[in-house]
Amino acid sequence: MKPRMITMIIDIEYDDMDVYLYDGNEYERIDKMKYLKEEEKKIIEEIISNDEKNVKIRKENIKGVEMMIKPESKLSMIFNNIKKEVEKKGENERTIICIPNGTSQGNERRIENSTKLGRLNNVQIIRKYHIIERILSEEYNIETPILIIENTEITYGNIKKENDKIRIRIINTIRTNNTTEENKEINRIITEEKEEKGIIINNKIKQENKINTKRWRYKEINKETYIKTIIEKIEQEEEYSEYSSEREMIINIKRIIYNNKINKRIIRKRRIGYNEIMITSMYFNDINDFINLEIGIKRFQGNMERFHFNPIPLNEYSRRFFPNIETFHIYNKNDEIFNDGIIFKEVIWYPVSYLTYLKEKEAGNIYKNIEYTKSDRKSYGNTIPPEVKSLGDECFNRCTSLKSINIPITIKEIGNNCFYECSLLISINIPSSIIKIGDYCFYECTSLISINIPSSVSKIGNYCFYGCSSLESINIPSSIIKIGDYCFYGCSSLISINIPSSVSKIGNYCFYECTSLISINIPSSIIKLGDYCFYECTSLESINIPSSVSKIGNGCFYGCSSLESINIPSSIIKIGDYCFYGCTSLESINIPSSVSKIGNNCFYGCSSLESINIPSSIIKIGDYCFYGCSLLISINIPSSIIKLGDYCFYECTSLESINIPSSVSKIGNGCFSRCSLLTSINIPSSISEIGNYCFYGCSSLQLINIPSSIIK
Repeated sequence: MKPRMITMIIDIEYDDMDVYLYDGNEYERIDKMKYLKEEEKKIIEEIISNDEKNVKIRKENIKGVEMMIKPESKLSMIFNNIKKEVEKKGENERTIICIPNGTSQGNERRIENSTKLGRLNNVQIIRKYHIIERILSEEYNIETPILIIENTEITYGNIKKENDKIRIRIINTIRTNNTTEENKEINRIITEEKEEKGIIINNKIKQENKINTKRWRYKEINKETYIKTIIEKIEQEEEYSEYSSEREMIINIKRIIYNNKINKRIIRKRRIGYNEIMITSMYFNDINDFINLEIGIKRFQGNMERFHFNPIPLNEYSRRFFPNIETFHIYNKNDEIFNDGIIFKEVIWYPVSYLTYLKEKEAGNIYKNIEYTKSDRKSYGNTIPPEVKSLGDECFNRCTSLKSINIPITIKEIGNNCFYECSLLISINIPSSIIKIGDYCFYECTSLISINIPSSVSKIGNYCFYGCSSLESINIPSSIIKIGDYCFYGCSSLISINIPSSVSKIGNYCFYECTSLISINIPSSIIKLGDYCFYECTSLESINIPSSVSKIGNGCFYGCSSLESINIPSSIIKIGDYCFYGCTSLESINIPSSVSKIGNNCFYGCSSLESINIPSSIIKIGDYCFYGCSLLISINIPSSIIKLGDYCFYECTSLESINIPSSVSKIGNGCFSRCSLLTSINIPSSISEIGNYCFYGCSSLQLINIPSSIIK
């Protein structure tokens, strides 16, 4: 369905025109005391009503006959042009014209009579905004064109807010008078795309254009250059065809003024007008912001009265500040609703089910956030309706027969547990409209092979791809800032993954039991590796930890049995418990001086570890730290250590000798138990306690000196 087209023409004046003529090669100035003859009036009409794509005033058309376009005649001139268009329409096609709200009844009749518009059955002349609003709510056919002329009640902001299926065409203020050399701040105009169009006017123009497909470049205008564009051609069917029916094409020519006096409103540091402050205040969050605005700035008094909708949720107190509400916006399910005044429709922003939408849409209300729930899916099937904006929690939960699904571009969010245990789901298309993927979203989709996450997503939720055992590849875009806990837990077919530099933290258990993961790139943006992050990644051979990381979580590389080497940067201040537990291929490791503690069970079962450097910054070696490091021949314990933890060197069967520094006051239980090759050990006088089973099974130990300081 093609959106309705609205043209707004406000405040057009043409007095004392300086006209430049173009004959193909050069420009010629027509004296400003001469006026346009009748034929030239039609050219101006065509510019105003936007009927021609290429309008040029040609030299041979000007005969010097005086003809001044008076301000009183401009409405008739516009209406005459409208009449031509109306007469081309069929009997069943309606045109609605909104005239200035200051037009008297007599003047209205004069306009109707002079233009014969009043005699046409398919024309309706209106004044008030609420009628326009009723039209926008589809009381009239959506193809009905509406022309709004100098009606200050109807603003661009209001129209845009009320209906998202409108094509808005606006011309705001056009004045043409003699210009001077003053103020070069306004010496800019858009040229490149529009050089072939328009009327030739003198320099000193600022023209501000907005089209939501691109931003045009500006270029400097000097006094020798003449501008070829006075009014942008609004009728742009070829560009509009790129838009879907639910979008709007907005062309906003703010102000084009040529005047002896510099108009402050067109200078960059311009005074804020009513419309600008009204649009700005739409983003206020509290009624006090609206009140303070009107109290603080006198000329903005009455701002709230201009609103025909409530920009914030209202209560009984704040309702009275917005007396002219005609469309009521309900932002939250528990918002207070008012039916007083002239309220034609409601706009509901909180999520509602598709079933609720179908039941209530006949009332004429607008629903901005329609959610396809699990109940909706059971009633209406697996095809997602185009009106839906989000997929609710558990929407396709345990759809064991679902093999593929296409998510339409209207969807913005995928809820928690949405495709939970869809065990036959092989492929899914996630469109660029998606901004959120919920927790447990693809939990145990065991047949899912690959997935592409669009750049619109900023976070991958917890347990998102948990147990996707067939997932081989995934693209993580640079927009992702967080990868949730347990995100790729048990993705046993995932071979490699690239983490973008936008991510600052890898969640706990993130790649837990990704047994096929051979390599992973950790960017310099990462500051923490979560607990058990690469637990049982049995194929991971090497990994580079960037200097941005300050903490390696507990069990981070637990059971990485193929990990041969790892670089721990000097930025690390803590190595967590069980960090390298069971890394049976790890041969050597260098601990930087930034680390103060080696956690419990840190190198437990590292059966290939032959050497390790413990810096003087370490004050504690945790329990079971080197338990079962059967190839560790020697170890240097620095003088900073004050305690050797329980079972610290248990079953270090290659350890032959060890020197305990005088800083140590306690040796934990079973500390050197089953060190079968240990032949000598020095126990300093600082030791006050030796734990139970400390030297149990040290079959090669022949002599040991126990100092008198021992009390236990």
